[in-house]
Amino acid sequence: MIEFHNYLKLKGIGRRAFYYQLEQGKIFKKEVGRRIFVIDPQLSISDEAKLTLKQEALKELEMLTLRANAHRPKDLEAGKKYHSKEINAIITQMLETVSIWQKRGVDLRGWSRAACYRKIENPEALKRKTRSDIFGNKNEQLANPVVYEKLKALYFKRFFESKEKFPSKRRICKQISMFCRKNEEFYEIAAIPFSTLYDNIKKMHERYAHEIIHLYKNNYSDLSKHRVYNEGAFTADMEFMEWYAIDDHVHEIEGAWIFNTVKGEWEKKKVYSWVCIECKTMFPIVYHTQADNFNGDDIKLLLLKALMNAGRPVKGILMDNGLASTKRCRELLDRLGVKHDSGKAYDWMHKAIQERIFGFVKTEFASEWNNYIGGGRSEVRHTSNKMSPEQCDFTAKQYIDRFDNYMEGFYQTVERDRTDNYKKVTISVREDFENRWLKFTPEYIDAVKLRFSYMLNKVAKMSLQHLSLGNEGVYTAGYDNMLDPVLQMRDYMCYYNPLDLSECDIYALENILIQKTGEMIEKGQYVATLSRMRDKVPETKRRENAILNKKNFKMLKAYAENTVDITLAENFDAFGPELNEKGQILDTRKGLHQKALMIMQDAENKVKEVVIPDTKKRGRKPAEEAELTPEELQSLKDITESGEYDD
Repeated sequence: MIEFHNYLKLKGIGRRAFYYQLEQGKIFKKEVGRRIFVIDPQLSISDEAKLTLKQEALKELEMLTLRANAHRPKDLEAGKKYHSKEINAIITQMLETVSIWQKRGVDLRGWSRAACYRKIENPEALKRKTRSDIFGNKNEQLANPVVYEKLKALYFKRFFESKEKFPSKRRICKQISMFCRKNEEFYEIAAIPFSTLYDNIKKMHERYAHEIIHLYKNNYSDLSKHRVYNEGAFTADMEFMEWYAIDDHVHEIEGAWIFNTVKGEWEKKKVYSWVCIECKTMFPIVYHTQADNFNGDDIKLLLLKALMNAGRPVKGILMDNGLASTKRCRELLDRLGVKHDSGKAYDWMHKAIQERIFGFVKTEFASEWNNYIGGGRSEVRHTSNKMSPEQCDFTAKQYIDRFDNYMEGFYQTVERDRTDNYKKVTISVREDFENRWLKFTPEYIDAVKLRFSYMLNKVAKMSLQHLSLGNEGVYTAGYDNMLDPVLQMRDYMCYYNPLDLSECDIYALENILIQKTGEMIEKGQYVATLSRMRDKVPETKRRENAILNKKNFKMLKAYAENTVDITLAENFDAFGPELNEKGQILDTRKGLHQKALMIMQDAENKVKEVVIPDTKKRGRKPAEEAELTPEELQSLKDITESGEYDD
């Protein structure tokens, strides 16, 4: 918008041409009081463009001024005027230049003919000087330092008493003005016009950085969002598979229906998710969603699944101070040698990349549901005058199934603008992860170490090369790695992985010595890994079990033969001296006869025992010696004469 006369001068047209363009609708006019302003769409130029054009015009005029100054004599006294044809020609050119730039819409002031002569005589005048009183108070009352300090004290008190995020300076100014009118000691401030008072309070606010200080004292979390951050974090400074990040997320819906089998009715529950990602690519290694709160065991299982799927991260896992930092989760990672960094409490920048993923979930998925509530009151969806969220018309299972489709589909396949090594790239999460994975060698953790570190165990009795873990199934040893007979028929501590029940590890509950081989197994030592029978096809199961049983019986037979030989060697004198070539005892009759005599002696001692009658309460009397019956004597005689005795 430009004034009428200035517009005619700028365009170089008369009134007739102006009104003709006005009738054609090319320009418009607006009357403000008695002044007429013109609106020309062709002159609508941005402030930035106007500033750039003005700088170019001033630069051109300064060059002409310096060229004209070069024609002045060097020894000419200061302030003495000097005219020449060259200087006059340059001044004429300067005036023409000013006119040309004004027609382009650039407002140039201070370039009249007289001003041009002054600038040629003194080129230093081209530099705009700063006013000496630029930060001074022109108001008579505020020019007094005592009054100014009173105003500053009142303003500071009212501003910092307010707990608003952005206190209103205008309201504070009104409060100060009303307070000063009622208190005589502040009469100087009460006499200051409101506009001047407000202008000075606004300057105080800027010069003392009160906006930042107020955030520091009342809204530190908002202030921390503007702190210095590491350029290139998660993009340039971080390499692929260096860090995992794990965090929880409450979905931005009012709830989902779930059936309570105990009460026999439908209940509305919040939906929660835990997600573990690879930080460089934002790829979800593992995630779980449920309409119930998580506990430490759930997160421990999620961490185990992440380490099984993608292996050990090069540097560690980023987490917060919540469930992921519980003792059981930290112990799991410590046993596996995986570093974990929980960061400072309430520090969302610690795992900002994880929070960005939850932003995608909010805007791309949760916002499509009826009872979407967003992150604040202003985001809640309302289709009526009610302030409560919309009615829920879906179950938790429906919501979770669609969320799984989103995480495996749109989230991973849609192309996103990313920054990789300070360069902008457009690539999907899945493509980025797969491209890097092809060039990466993952470090998978040994399955035995995973099972032991997870510490899920049961005590079970080992039978002949197999044991049962109840509902988990029957586990057998491999026929190529069978257990020694000494290790069978014992109790063992069995460790297993709930995510992979195909194998379990057994650990000794006592010190075991295998005398045949001299091997010593200490208490708590790993013994063997068994495989689950139900995971094998029927044909393989039958064939391996038959081989296992056959080999085990051969092992037991060989063990029995070796055991007899060892007994004979260690107790050589206990047997008769006559041995045949096969090591069998010849004089067995003598041994059986000795056993019969021992039995007879035991019988004689037995009949001489003292028996106390049940009815006898006081005193003791030796019982009469019992005599053998004829039948018992005949039996003993038969044993001694037969030469055979059966235990």
